[in-house]
Formats: sequence, structure tokens, C-alpha cells
Amino acid sequence: MSLDDIKRSSDKAADESVNEPTVEDRFAAFDQPVRPEDKPGKKRRLNPRLRTLLIAAGTVVALVAVLLLIPLLPEQNAGSSAGSTGRDTLTYTLLDKTTDKKDTVAVSKAAITNESGSFTVSYHDDEDVYKLDGYEDLDLEAEKTIALTDCGSLITAMDKVQSVGKLSDYGLDKPKASATFTYHDNTSATLHVGNPTPTEDGYYVRLQDSGEVYVCSQSAVESFLMTAGQFVETTLIAAPTIKTDDKDGVAVLKEVTITGAAHSKTLKLRRTSSEDKGEFLYFSHLIIEPYLRGVREDVSQSLSSFNSLVASEAVVLHPTKQQLKEFGFDNPHTVAQMTLAVESSPKDENSSANTSQSSESNVTLIYYGLTKNTVRIGSLTKDNHYLVMVDGVDAIFLVANSSLACIVERSYENTVSQLLFLKDITALSRITVKSGGKEYPFALSHHPDETDSDKKLTVSLNGQTTDTPQFRTLYQLMMGLERYDTVNTLPNTEPDLSITMYNADGSVYMSTTFFPYTGSQCIVKTSEGELFTTKTSFITHFTEQLQNYLNGKEVLVR
Repeated sequence: MSLDDIKRSSDKAADESVNEPTVEDRFAAFDQPVRPEDKPGKKRRLNPRLRTLLIAAGTVVALVAVLLLIPLLPEQNAGSSAGSTGRDTLTYTLLDKTTDKKDTVAVSKAAITNESGSFTVSYHDDEDVYKLDGYEDLDLEAEKTIALTDCGSLITAMDKVQSVGKLSDYGLDKPKASATFTYHDNTSATLHVGNPTPTEDGYYVRLQDSGEVYVCSQSAVESFLMTAGQFVETTLIAAPTIKTDDKDGVAVLKEVTITGAAHSKTLKLRRTSSEDKGEFLYFSHLIIEPYLRGVREDVSQSLSSFNSLVASEAVVLHPTKQQLKEFGFDNPHTVAQMTLAVESSPKDENSSANTSQSSESNVTLIYYGLTKNTVRIGSLTKDNHYLVMVDGVDAIFLVANSSLACIVERSYENTVSQLLFLKDITALSRITVKSGGKEYPFALSHHPDETDSDKKLTVSLNGQTTDTPQFRTLYQLMMGLERYDTVNTLPNTEPDLSITMYNADGSVYMSTTFFPYTGSQCIVKTSEGELFTTKTSFITHFTEQLQNYLNGKEVLVR
């Protein structure tokens, strides 16, 4: 689906297009006595000596004439609107309705008709804003409405066509755009915009009921060529406001829940908080659903940069049920429920209780200015834009793919940390390994007051103390377990290996069971029901090093 398709669906395409003048007509517009294609007739060549004498005499006569005429010329102020036969630095004022009254706006209404359709922008005195007639619920971009009304209150041109032929020569018989302005004094004026000039640095224009044709700059008429949707405010989500006295504050995406047709499972993410302990403090963001896991670093970086959302333009205003269905909003591709906030450091110990702990600096943080927004993504257009709606705004917007990729493309599989766990061994009381039909319950005793690292941990198996440093290496191999592809079902085979880790209070921290799958991969099932694949070589190597440990040999890390 292209942007043109969308705009046609919104019933704003023009009924007729305006033909540009031919090259012949464009030269006629400037009334040039000799056109580039005209070939002058042959002339008899002058004698070189005679030609030199004539040139010298002509130069002297010209200089004398200039000196005599200079005192007789009238004075002309800069910016005069005097006529000219060619481009110069003069400005032509076609109409001036500006006002110096502070409580009065120059333009009370601007009615635009162009190839996209017709719409009217009116000033609302009670709110001191301009609104789009029939779409008063939609905010307009201040800069664009100011540009529109400024161009309408003071209409100026940069050139004037001295000899006007047919209006069709300039596209003014069927204008590309017409703008009718109602002013503060209840008068009105209509400006018609025709074709671009041959050099494409301006447009031919004329005031209604006037036979004079002028050339206005592109910037002077671009507001009259816009669609109604292009005046609608495009800031869909504004970044939370940082307090003026907050030097450390930064706007962040505090949490987001992602659902929709393209997401088979609900994915909920948030910033790491003070309630998260142990290995979770290694991460800037955490997955809360479907499983409590860390978020990989590259994803955290992209999420950290998302704190606002700006669209390219509004393409459908007040969409109908049919349009909502046509553009995918009856079953959205993605629905993102977001909470944005300002993250900052507290100024004292009595700061707000809404705090969290930074994974980087390990300091307590506060959040303020929380805003909640829901973004619905319908479909992706051919020109790589998303069709987007936000709650509270009855319009469909175009948003660049790059602006929403960090949200729309998120899935559990491409967001979760590749490492299964980063649990500190000091938080575990027991690790049970089952391999080759045998079970090995390793009991862990911790001695935090010891200064020697090897004495801080005692490992025993069936009541017998074993080698602590070598067990640390074996545990390092466990933490090296990496995720690969997600799978949905288990093979009908017996597991090759299982590892269960217990917290200090005796509860299960995590249990993983490994099933043979293919020659290069095996399937891992966690105690929470998560299924994914890992390398078969991990199982092979870990099993070999487990036997080395049991037999008193060195445990090797790949």
C-alpha cells in the first residue's frame, strides 16, 4: 500500500489535473522579443577599422547621456513596489492586511482549495488557536498555521509579468490552488496559484478579479498547496518535561507492553528497579512477561533512545470503520502500551518513594512526569512507513519505520539475553546435576567472612568435600549456556542432562533439562516451561568436564 493509495482512500484526490504550459507558452509569458529558437538573419560584415570607430563613438555618447540624466532621475526607496520588466531585488506588495493591534489576529479564516481537496482553517478566539473546520478535536501545528496566515495577511511577489496573455499560459485558468482569506476588518481576498515558473523557483499567482500576474516564491505559496492533514500536529507522544532545576534528569521509556497480530506472546519490558536483585542488576531493562529475563544490551540501547514519537503527517482524518479495517486497525499489527517518565537522581534521602536502582551506577533513581500512551500500528506502506494511531487522536498518521522499529520488531526471541542466567554462585545453596543415569547433588556452603576466595565456598558431594576452584570453573561452564532458536514441542526422547539450581532458602531458582534434537542442536526446557535450542557441543563438553571434576582432573573451559 503506497501513500498515494492511502490519500485516494481518504477521498481527497483532485478531480482534474492542471497541464503545465509548453516551452513555447512559457517563453510567451515573459514576452521576449526574440526567443531562443529564433535565428537572426544574415548581416553584412563591417570593415574592422570602421567598426572600432563606431564602438568608440557610441561609448562616449552613452557616457555623456548617463551624466546628463542622473540629476533628473527620481529617488526610489529600497523595497519599492515599482514595476519591472525582469527579475530584480524589488518586492511587489499585492495585499497588506497586517495589524499592529495586540488583541487582533490579521487572518480570521483561510479557506484552501487545491488538488487534495478543500478545507478551512479558522481562528477560535476563546482558545486563541487556529482549528480545522470539522476537525476541531485535532490540534494543528503552530508553525504551519502561522506560515499560512502570515502569507495570507501580507501577500508579496518577487516579480511581475509585464505583458499578460492568456491565463492558461500560467495555469491560472485552472489554478493548482486557491486561498480565500477573511481578515480582521471583515474584508476578504482570494489568491490563485498557477503553474511553477520555467526555472521552478516560484509560482505564477494572481488576485481574483485582477488581470495582473505575478511570480511568488515557493515558500510564499507552499502553505496553499498542502493537504488538510499536513496542518495537523504530528507530535504523537511528547517527551516528558524535565524540571528546570534537574540537571541529571533524562526522559526514558520506563515500561512497555507489546501485543498484536504480529506477536504470538505478550511481551512486557521495563527499566530495572530497586526491587530487582542479584543477576538482574546486570541489565538496564528486564523482560517481565512471558518470563523474567534480562534484555540483551543492543536492545536496551535502542529502547533507551525512545522517549517520544513524531509522525511524518496525518493522512486520514476521522477515519471511517471501513478505512480502519482497510488499513489494518481492526486487527492491529502491534499494540504498544507505553509509560514514559523522567529518570533522575534524588536530591536528598527524603525524595519520592517512586525509585529504582541504576544497573550502571548502582544508585537509587527517582521517576516523575509519568505519562501513559497507547500506540496502534495498522500496517506497513510500500514506502516503508507505518500507519499509526494513538489513543485520543482520531486520525491515521504516517510514521517512519526507523521511529518505531525498536518497538514493532520486538519479540521475546530477539529481545531476551542470549545467556540463560548470570546467577552469582554465592546466592545458591545447592546444584543437582543428572547425567548418564546418575544424580550428583552438590551442596554449597558460603563463608563470606573469609578473605581467601577459595575459602569463601565449600562444595561437598554426598557429604564429601570436593575441589572448590575446579567447581567454580564447572559453574562457569553452566553460565556459558546460550540460547538459539525457539521451538514449540519436545522430542519424544529421554533427556541427556539436567541441571537444577536452588536458592539460599531452598527454593528452585532454575531447572533446565536437555533433550537430543539434531546433530548440532539440543532442546532445553526450563522449569517455567520455556523451550529453546542450544548447541549439542555444550552438552558434550559439559558432560566431559563433569567427569573430569568427579575424577579429580582439571576442568577445562573451551
